[in-house]
Amino acid sequence: MTPSFSDDERFMRMALELAAQARGRTWPNPAVGAVIVRDGRVIGRGFHHRAGAPHAEIEALRDATESVRGATIYVTLEPCSHHGRTPPCAEALVNAGLGRVVVAVGDPNPKVSGRGMALIEAAGMATRIGVCRDDAIALNEGFMQFHLTGRPLVICKYAMTLDGQIAASTGDSKWITNADSRRHVHELRQQADAVLAGIGTVRADNPSLNVRLPGYNGPQPIRVIADARLETPLDAKCADPATGGATWFLVTRAAPSDRVKAHEALGRTVLVIENPDGETTGPVRIHLPTAIRRLGAEGIQSLFVEGGAHIHGSLIGAECYDRLIVFIAPKIIGARIPGGRPPIAGWGQDLMGQAAVLHEIRIQRFGDDVCIQGDRLPWDARFGKIQA
Repeated sequence: MTPSFSDDERFMRMALELAAQARGRTWPNPAVGAVIVRDGRVIGRGFHHRAGAPHAEIEALRDATESVRGATIYVTLEPCSHHGRTPPCAEALVNAGLGRVVVAVGDPNPKVSGRGMALIEAAGMATRIGVCRDDAIALNEGFMQFHLTGRPLVICKYAMTLDGQIAASTGDSKWITNADSRRHVHELRQQADAVLAGIGTVRADNPSLNVRLPGYNGPQPIRVIADARLETPLDAKCADPATGGATWFLVTRAAPSDRVKAHEALGRTVLVIENPDGETTGPVRIHLPTAIRRLGAEGIQSLFVEGGAHIHGSLIGAECYDRLIVFIAPKIIGARIPGGRPPIAGWGQDLMGQAAVLHEIRIQRFGDDVCIQGDRLPWDARFGKIQA
């Protein structure tokens, strides 16, 4: 008996729940889940645990408690059709004799998009695509955007007081938000391939930029430091392998060669970012749009940006961000220095009509803190082209 459309959605949501267990653990692969169903009964479940491990479809086939011939499989992403670290899943489904394949969303990679479904359909199997499509895209948003644009999903985050300050006049910022908000930030870090901060943040806070969730033992995001002159101390927490993942530095040619060699000798990666406009007067800064493209070329699919103010200002001014997440604490600290310490610096508009406007607004509460997030572009403008 062929499941109804409502059954299709119910079983796909089961597959999405399985996939979510591996979110942030499978880079550079997407998080994928699969469920095999016969006569309304789930007979096999699986999800992709990590890169190099069997894909979700294979895990579900291995987990099956009875023959899968003629059964329906629900997969959150189009089955792969190419040989990578593992054989093509589309071929495995055909060889298993499944009767129907239901997919949430097509593969966004233009080199392979549609090929898995074509192989399955050519074998005479019934197919359906687009069940819970938007949820499946959201689950692997960075993977989707990376293969559509060649650059990572860029999420800018900052926390501020009710009067718009990110630190006191002394630079003290611990803590603006409460423990619940800070825990959520660690959850956001865990979902990203890399975390970016500037040298100003490193100097002020000496952050570890790692995931510190209770019981978490998964992979740590790559820590990326925008440091034009490579002034980060050799013993900075953000570069200590004992406190997190690998550390990459974004530098300019102004970085002294001896500093570059010293950091590289300790296992850190130094990426020289060229300014496409040539050398400019004033402070030496990283050309962030070029840096974002370079990170994409290095395989980074999602980037969580934690400041400082000039980093945020540069990204927003260049329209080189995808989401803004702002935590607002019910505190007022004022400003004893001219202009105070705003969350965005180095960029601004003269007229309100020129303001950057966010879309897809979401509001959450973490105790007394409020978290507001919005996207630079509407959802359909970003993902409308993905097969459904």
